[in-house]
Amino acid sequence: MQALDQAAGGSGDIESEQRAGEASPIELRPENGTDDARCEDSATHDLLRRQMADEVSGKISEVRAASGSEEASGDTRSEPPYASTPERTDVEIRTEIESRLKADQLLDETSIFVTVSHGRVVIEGSVENHEAKQRAEALSRQAGGIIGHDSNLAVRKSQRA
Repeated sequence: MQALDQAAGGSGDIESEQRAGEASPIELRPENGTDDARCEDSATHDLLRRQMADEVSGKISEVRAASGSEEASGDTRSEPPYASTPERTDVEIRTEIESRLKADQLLDETSIFVTVSHGRVVIEGSVENHEAKQRAEALSRQAGGIIGHDSNLAVRKSQRA
């Protein structure tokens, strides 16, 4: 359990967290840097997640461009195993997925965040229900040129009056 908690971004100190949770009936806010904080639903958090995704995508593109120019100068360049399809940039893939999500009238794409690194797609955020989660995952898998796909979408808890 401790290793799972640490892998999820927690402190790994499960016993003290459980004791703290039992002692206080108040709801605790998620700590920064944890999975719970990244999935928090608010306009501010959505904007921050979008900015972080854009920064990461930009950095990945810079690194790929730098490594591509070094590889191009060498005589030997091996073809990647997925070279049978035209290689697309991460930005192109991300743009296509975001367009697909936005075009779908049944989805609220504002709380879904797409990151692409070396052709591997990761979608994160939260959706209204299980059907929306499946729909977003299916749409993001349809993009051309992807190597792999991971989904970290969460279904929002229903808010009862």
